[in-house]
Amino acid sequence: MVREWLAVSLARLKEALGRFLEGTHLVHPWGEAPYPVPVGALVQALGDGNPGLVRGLLRTAYLGTPPPHALSLAIHLLRNPKVLTPEDREGWRRLHALVAALKLWLFYGKEEAKRMAQLDRERKNPAYLSGRLLAVLEEAQKRALSYTLKRTLVDRYGAASTAPAATFGALLRLSTTAHLPKAGKELNQAVEEILSLLDQVGGFPRTLNLIRQAEFALGFYHQRAYFRANRNNKKGEDAQGGGSQ
Repeated sequence: MVREWLAVSLARLKEALGRFLEGTHLVHPWGEAPYPVPVGALVQALGDGNPGLVRGLLRTAYLGTPPPHALSLAIHLLRNPKVLTPEDREGWRRLHALVAALKLWLFYGKEEAKRMAQLDRERKNPAYLSGRLLAVLEEAQKRALSYTLKRTLVDRYGAASTAPAATFGALLRLSTTAHLPKAGKELNQAVEEILSLLDQVGGFPRTLNLIRQAEFALGFYHQRAYFRANRNNKKGEDAQGGGSQ
């Protein structure tokens, strides 16, 4: 049975595919160079429970129609700590695809699609800044305890991504007393920088709707990938230094 027939000119197809690939272009969770996510990977990450998801994504990729709202399902999936911190390669691929789905949903066809492939230090969106801050506080917790933790502040992701104003007070108090003093100058400066930007845009939001929760997810993901990339670079430098001695 033929369920749908798409007729499109080559010029329009090329333009639509370009926008789609740019929309899903995203840095890897471990900070590797950004790359786009195909339709199949998006569907696999989100699950095939919505029969209209594949059709909607194909229409976006081939015809240039707006991305399906079903992509916002990734917001709910990311509240699971096991999804945010997977234990195997397949899990990391799924995480990459889920956040790419949100990026496509938020920025398809917009100028921001290219810039938001990785960390944007200049972005003053309060939800994005809140997501970045949670990643910084989690990194401070990890460094203070020498990366020996099995559970981190990522367990508070759900509350922080929906009600930042009610959640970050306690997280900042904990980090200021227990983690940041041991985490180094870089992370303390990052906290000050993000809090300063948040002050400029009115402070922590009381609640976040779905669109802002997607921004929060991007901020958290981008900042985490940035830390992991720096960690890998330092390991490489140490290995090179050790080999030259």
